[in-house]
Amino acid sequence: MASIPSFTDAEVREAASEVLRRAPYAEWRELENQAALLETLLEWLRGIDRWLIHLSLSAPLLYWLIVAGALLTAVLLFAHVVWLVRVALSMPAAEAPSPTVGVAAPLAAGAEALAADGRFLEAAHRLHLATLETLLQRRVIALDRSDPNRVLRDRLRSAALPDVERQALVALVDRLETHWFRDRVDDASLYDDWRQLHGRLVASVPT
Repeated sequence: MASIPSFTDAEVREAASEVLRRAPYAEWRELENQAALLETLLEWLRGIDRWLIHLSLSAPLLYWLIVAGALLTAVLLFAHVVWLVRVALSMPAAEAPSPTVGVAAPLAAGAEALAADGRFLEAAHRLHLATLETLLQRRVIALDRSDPNRVLRDRLRSAALPDVERQALVALVDRLETHWFRDRVDDASLYDDWRQLHGRLVASVPT
């Protein structure tokens, strides 16, 4: 008959500690620690409650002074929160960045670079887009990105612009469309006309 191995007390304690260090038991120990912390907090609150009850019997004036101070603090905190909310609601909304600055200006700058490279048709097209962005941002026209050129011409003809500028704008749109979709000719005069018109509209159309 095989003999049963014997273990010392130290070996038994070490084996038990090793088992308790494993993950399932470690989770239980963590829960026990949390429960102990919660119990300590509850006991502290019960101690304060007992102390206040004792204080209300032994020193009622001090008790009511403490209660009044606590209520006053709560009221002041609530009033402060209400004031912060009212200040936040009364602040003006942050203005959205100007599309003219964010879109039209880089388009115009890109047009200058293209013109300097002799690519006048692409430069005119960039100024065409920059001009439309300016008119859209300043609410001279209303236009969706998907609207065809026919709609664009109708909106430009009814735009609140001086007659000369309105007619020049419609004529340049027609010239650009012809060169862009048919001739593909780099016309320096087309670019120069767009550059001048764009400059006049940026300077004259109110923001």
